[in-house]
Amino acid sequence: MHCFDCVLESRASTVPASPAVAAAVCARCGAGICGRHAHVTSDPLPGPPISSTPMPEARRLTCELCYEAERAAAGRA
Repeated sequence: MHCFDCVLESRASTVPASPAVAAAVCARCGAGICGRHAHVTSDPLPGPPISSTPMPEARRLTCELCYEAERAAAGRA
């Protein structure tokens, strides 16, 4: 699978480029993403409602488009 964002960049460019191999899949839209286009954020795991122990955070990978959309929706654009 190739990185979807690389494919879009190569279509928009006048110089044909070879899309990178996808290293991950976007957690939101499912597009293949390479290391250059992946955004790594944390995703807090739900824990017991009454607990003094902080729960660990999981890794969350998203593509550029979903990353920006989630930031805008959270008011951090």
